[in-house]
Amino acid sequence: MDKISWRNVVSGGLLAGFVANLLQFTANNLYLRAEWIAVGAPWNRGTNPTFSHVALAVMTFAGGILAVFMYAMMRLWLRPGPRTAAIAGLTFWVSAWLYAVLIWTLSGGLPTVPMKLWATHLGTYLVVAIVQTEVGAWMYKPSNSTPSGAGFTAQSTGVTA
Repeated sequence: MDKISWRNVVSGGLLAGFVANLLQFTANNLYLRAEWIAVGAPWNRGTNPTFSHVALAVMTFAGGILAVFMYAMMRLWLRPGPRTAAIAGLTFWVSAWLYAVLIWTLSGGLPTVPMKLWATHLGTYLVVAIVQTEVGAWMYKPSNSTPSGAGFTAQSTGVTA
């Protein structure tokens, strides 16, 4: 069985985080900017937006590493490739985005955010999560690579030749 290459998880995760930061910046500044400004206006208390942006960028890099780690774990049981990466991206999105937004919304964190904006935001981040995981999975290679088939051989399946 293949072993997880932590160096490749981190390097693939950093690439995935870079792609996610780029996509999120594009989505939030070109596509959703006006909506977020309108929603956030009541809470504008002079916070330091630079710190917030840096913190979010660092968290996005960490999320990229987590997404690639999920892919590395899933590829041990599923076949490596784009389908497994998409499943890992969906799993990452559910655990990191959907769950957090639902808890935040249900607890009253941002009661004035329109449902349409939440749906657009979550849909956009679903695409971002899958794309970032696909990119990170493309870069990830296990520490002892085997031919296609995710490490299955005739001996490991009990089939004799």
